[in-house]
Amino acid sequence: MASKLSPDFYIDRTNERWQLVVKNKPEFKPFSVNFHSGSYLNIYKKGLSKRDPLAKAIGAKSGTLKILDLTAGWLKDTWMLLQLGHSVTACEKNQLVYDILSNAVSIDRNIKEYSNLFEHLNLVHQDSLTFIQSNDLSHWDVAYLDPMFPKNSKTALAGKEMQILQLLVGNETENQDILTQLLQSSIKRIVVKRPLKGPELLSGVNFKVESKASRFDVYLN
Repeated sequence: MASKLSPDFYIDRTNERWQLVVKNKPEFKPFSVNFHSGSYLNIYKKGLSKRDPLAKAIGAKSGTLKILDLTAGWLKDTWMLLQLGHSVTACEKNQLVYDILSNAVSIDRNIKEYSNLFEHLNLVHQDSLTFIQSNDLSHWDVAYLDPMFPKNSKTALAGKEMQILQLLVGNETENQDILTQLLQSSIKRIVVKRPLKGPELLSGVNFKVESKASRFDVYLN
């Protein structure tokens, strides 16, 4: 049965690994998250170093960090942060996205080489604004925010999985509010992922780290 909040989607729970189905759009095949295949497996095999732009942005030289990912999405960036040895709390408010993620995590945490990684992941089903307003953020070293790139961005919608996410969550408007709250909080470092040539989400960036397709704006409290 399709969600009332997302009438164009439903989750097929027939098999152990659930699939997200997009109705009336044959160009989208049923989608599932599998940390042991595709880009997730490539990330694991390739590994990440402290010279990686994401690692530089979060301050990887500081050792093991507690990171708050406020835009979990399909957990691609969270997966990279876990590879770097950090602990991540990932917030996802969309019920369908959360269900697909939690199902994948429950399966793939049984893979021997992944078990230690998933021990450092806390997946939370909650709106990010509500979460930061109801928790003491001094518990985390870094907050990470990856707003959905606008549709006219050249880096937007690089693959079908991101197009599905766009259809599900759209271009959410509260990201500036989230960043404003973070800048007024006790968290020391905030990293915001942006299109390479895109505007800052808010002014006051302390420094920027660029990659080939995007950049990370870093705010220091």
